Amino acid sequence: MHSLLLLMLLGSVCAQEVPFVPGNHSVRYFTTAIIADSRFLGFLATDYFDDIMLGWYDSHAEVLEPRALWMKQAVGPIYWQQNAQFLRGQQHTSVTVLLDIMKQTNQTKGVHTYQTVEGCEVRDQNTTFVFFRTAFDGADFLYINTDTMKWVAEMPEAEEIVQARNANKMGIQQFLRDLSKVCDDVRYLLPFANQTLQRKDKPSVRVTERKLPNDSTTLYCHAYGFHPRRVEMKWLKSGAETQAKLEPEQILPNPDGTYQAIVSLNVTAKTQDDYSCLVQHSSLEKDKIMLWERGLMLLPEPGKDTGTAQPGLPIGGIIGVVLALVGLVFGLTLGLVSWQKWRQAETLGERFFNT
Repeated sequence: MHSLLLLMLLGSVCAQEVPFVPGNHSVRYFTTAIIADSRFLGFLATDYFDDIMLGWYDSHAEVLEPRALWMKQAVGPIYWQQNAQFLRGQQHTSVTVLLDIMKQTNQTKGVHTYQTVEGCEVRDQNTTFVFFRTAFDGADFLYINTDTMKWVAEMPEAEEIVQARNANKMGIQQFLRDLSKVCDDVRYLLPFANQTLQRKDKPSVRVTERKLPNDSTTLYCHAYGFHPRRVEMKWLKSGAETQAKLEPEQILPNPDGTYQAIVSLNVTAKTQDDYSCLVQHSSLEKDKIMLWERGLMLLPEPGKDTGTAQPGLPIGGIIGVVLALVGLVFGLTLGLVSWQKWRQAETLGERFFNT
């Protein structure tokens, strides 16, 4: 179980190689195939417009379900039926590829995953960037270089596959033409997604502390429930900025479409300085500043078991573990199982307008 949790969390990190950039918009398709001791455990698929989940599929229900309400307006019912059928075939393909990789690497025991992500980002001035990558056990396996129009191996075991694909020049050209059609998906879906993208939810902010055994204290500033994604958070010492500020990869999605983020700062336990957390967000008329009040909402000290999760733990780790555990139940939830994909020789772009 722990190895699967690690792979899922590693997959979330890999997905950040294609970041959300304000003003740019992307559609991404993900799949994950999971095998344990050479036995099929599950197959997951989902797609996103920016950070909005559009739909998901798992091998238990074998149904592609809408997750964004406006998708019911964007596409017809035939879309969900046809693509559920396609994903059942993709499930077989992904499992076959994963079993082959496991044999090549002599790793037929334990839990293993094969993940893919592909999509298109439409940038300013209508320029586009397409991408397709795969991963084995959370590590990059192979990808297509759209500049050189060649497949690139990122593991020795991928070399044979890459050589065969690169020998088929016409196949690469067709693959890239299909991949570029995802850019049409971005442009088509943007009007439907605008209402969600333009919503503004104010962040709730709280400051907590956790005492450490080395006579220091860790301060946590937690902002949650905000939209859009972009937010600035930093710690102030007596009103002056410190080095502790939020990095983009620390912003995590919530199930309701909002976001949360946490930024920490270590201080000496006996410090007399005033510390406060500054939060800047487009939904706020003015910056929100939360002062650290010593002893307020004090978290349990390390080693003291309270039976509850400590907010001092990295929030991403907590969410990842919880969702991964749910995912192991044969509902196979898709929360943070990123670094996935959902197509192989065919794109959603080809099917959007046939529904």
